[in-house]
Amino acid sequence: MFSSADVPRTDGSDMSCPAILRRPRQEAEQLCSGNGPNQLGDQATNLADEAEAQQRFELDPTYYGYYNCQCLGGYREVWERNHTVLTCVKSEEKDKPAWVVPAVSVAAVAAVMLLAAAALLVWLRMTVQLRPRWQREKELNENRKKGMPSGGPATIVVTDVESYSDLMQVNAPLTTKAMGIHNAILRKAVAAHA
Repeated sequence: MFSSADVPRTDGSDMSCPAILRRPRQEAEQLCSGNGPNQLGDQATNLADEAEAQQRFELDPTYYGYYNCQCLGGYREVWERNHTVLTCVKSEEKDKPAWVVPAVSVAAVAAVMLLAAAALLVWLRMTVQLRPRWQREKELNENRKKGMPSGGPATIVVTDVESYSDLMQVNAPLTTKAMGIHNAILRKAVAAHA
């Protein structure tokens, strides 16, 4: 019978297998005394006296098909010969700390979100909101070529930027940028309500 504890093998195979124990004499006689194909019948009482004490046998695990054998820590199982021979090979992988998998998952999600944000910015840049100046001018010229709107009500919008002249003297590039944003807001409003 197999013991409930695995015992590391002494043959350098880097595996542990359950020990095989002999049953106590009375238990063995009781199990083997029948007349079935795997029983000894009347000869069951002739068991050796050594069977009274439990003994450990070191059998080659191939004898019992590596039943419940496991590789020791730091080794991995490699089955050979049509899954009939087990060898234990030193594992190349080191045990990863518990925080590695969640950290990699969070990093992957963050990377996907950054890529999505970058794709959104590129899309916005190429569409209406953040179009380059040459594209806006091209569209304006195309609309001008169409001529004046025919029929329907027309709306004139006049805006005034307070202290525009002073702002241009203090910081011309920044004021020009602000006017570009102002004009873009107006264009969006016109396009949305036209």
